[in-house]
Amino acid sequence: MLEIPEDRCERHRLFKAIDDAFKAGDFEGLGVALGGSPGWFDEQMPFELGLGHPLE
Repeated sequence: MLEIPEDRCERHRLFKAIDDAFKAGDFEGLGVALGGSPGWFDEQMPFELGLGHPLE
């Protein structure tokens, strides 16, 4: 499970990395940004980042 930082700046950097990877279609980078889970594409996105489910 992805650890969400408490620090707002760190949280923003994490959100930006995930958002940039989504926009670029960089699925490898997205997997890394989401904590390296091998099944990241089938997991719910972190609620704290406001991302929701990837297919919604």
